[in-house]
Amino acid sequence: SRTPSMAARPESVVDGDDRTAWSPAAHDGSPTLTLTLDEPTDVESVTVSVRRGWMARYRPLVRVRLDDREVVVRASADGYLAVSGDDVTTVAISWLPFVGRDRGAAASLEVEEVSVFGADLPRPANEVTRSCGAGPELIVDGTQVATRVEGPRSALWGDGVLRWVACT
Repeated sequence: SRTPSMAARPESVVDGDDRTAWSPAAHDGSPTLTLTLDEPTDVESVTVSVRRGWMARYRPLVRVRLDDREVVVRASADGYLAVSGDDVTTVAISWLPFVGRDRGAAASLEVEEVSVFGADLPRPANEVTRSCGAGPELIVDGTQVATRVEGPRSALWGDGVLRWVACT
C-alpha cells in the first residue's frame, strides 16, 4: 500500500465503499492484488474499478491467476477482465510493467473495487464495534471499568466519530 491509512489498505478493494481505494507503493512497477475466497467458486469474470479513468487512459496488460492457471489479458476501458474458471479459491491480479513514457503509470493507480462475478464477496458492516474490554483503560473511583469502541465504519478514516463506551 502507498499509505498505512485505513482508507488505503488492500481491504478497500472489497469493502463496497467508493470513498476508499487501494494504491500500490509508488515504486511498485508491477503491483499485485490477491483475493482468497472462502470456498471454491465458479468465476465468470473480474472487473477492477479504478479512479480518474486510469484503465481507459492506460489500457494495461494484466496477468490474472485463478489458482494455478494464469492468463494475460488487456483490461477494457472500464476495467473488465475476460477471465473465467471453475472451483477457484484464489484470484491474483498483477498489472504488468509499463514501458516507455508510461513507465510510472502504476504510481497513479487507485483501485476502488474488485468484483469477482460468480462470487458474493462479504461486505463489512457499516457500524464498527469491538468487544467489551477492547477499549482503553478507564478507572472511576479506583474501579476499572471495561470499555469498547463503536461508531460508523467511515470514522476509521476521519469521516465520523468513534465513541468509547463503558460496557460494564
